[in-house]
Amino acid sequence: MDPEILNSTINQYYFSQEGLRLTEYSGIAGHVTSALTEPLFHNERLDESHVEDALDEVSRTLRLIEHGGNTFEIATANEDASSDDVMLHISTYSSAISTNPGNAYEFAAQAVRYPNAKHVYVASFGNGGTSPLHFGEALYARRTGRFLRDNNGVLAPIPSIHNLHVALQKEGLAVTKFLGTDSAGGHYGRALAADMEPGQLSHAFFSETSGFVHLTKRQIIGGMLVKEMTGNAKLSSAQSPDAEKMDDDKKARATAALKKHEDTDRRKLLTSNSANIAQNVYSMYNGMQALRRGPTRGNDPLVSDTNVLLARHPDALVTYGLAEFDPLYLTAELSHIAAQQFLTKLVTSNVPVRAVMIPGMSHSYNTHFPSLYHAIKRRSLDL
Repeated sequence: MDPEILNSTINQYYFSQEGLRLTEYSGIAGHVTSALTEPLFHNERLDESHVEDALDEVSRTLRLIEHGGNTFEIATANEDASSDDVMLHISTYSSAISTNPGNAYEFAAQAVRYPNAKHVYVASFGNGGTSPLHFGEALYARRTGRFLRDNNGVLAPIPSIHNLHVALQKEGLAVTKFLGTDSAGGHYGRALAADMEPGQLSHAFFSETSGFVHLTKRQIIGGMLVKEMTGNAKLSSAQSPDAEKMDDDKKARATAALKKHEDTDRRKLLTSNSANIAQNVYSMYNGMQALRRGPTRGNDPLVSDTNVLLARHPDALVTYGLAEFDPLYLTAELSHIAAQQFLTKLVTSNVPVRAVMIPGMSHSYNTHFPSLYHAIKRRSLDL
């Protein structure tokens, strides 16, 4: 990360009267244009009592659902919302509410930010109560970077993704928007979209997804487990003026909320079905192997899966968010080049696909600068 660019972005968004304008690329029918967004400003103030209420609901609804031999850890919020919109958050490759109270807080705060929609959180494979991918599925994903595969001439989700879709349907959760599918969650979300009813999806925001750049094992391990989790995270946390950035107090509040309902039958069922350490490690390995697959001579998994989504939901407004200094994109310059190349390869006809670039920020900027993250998300989802 470049501290000067980071500070410039912070000052423009959090303190400047001019606001922060981002470079946005739009692609349709292979043609890409570039423009600046309207100014974004920091103006959010979350009511702590509302967040506490949402945390209690998240704790109360944290549970296990199942279909076809797969279990999934989910939580819901704003169940009494006036709108029928259901917004989905699929966690990244190493997250679950039951094992990370910070995720519970972020999900509750998200529900407060968007009070007119119902929200559902799904822990990714091999985390919390969500079972790992089956061996054959994991092997396929590791080799190809895809969670869709050919089924008698039709590209369809791997069975575990299909089972998630059916399990959500059984709960009455017909997803109409993707919300906060960060990193690996975006891969699962795009595959899930291929199983949804045609035209069901209205908006999708995929933040910090991989696949724009092909990475070696050393690059993804060094970038995500070393560079991001030490240097980038330390600098971002130190520089952030955001009152909602994750800290020990928020984690403690979430921990207390989660304890309130830990003796209920469904929480006991969830605990008894939680993944063990070996399954966590196995799933992390599968995730990192799949996430590092980008465009090569004969393969471009991100383009392929996005085109399947677009064919099934041609009127959906799809936006990708790329923090320029995310190790997934190697360099800030390459993040712009890769985003534009990606857009030229999409088969679009009705609605342009957008790629919005966030200067100075890195992979986990949603944790350290949540106001900025949600300003971008809010715009992407027309909220």
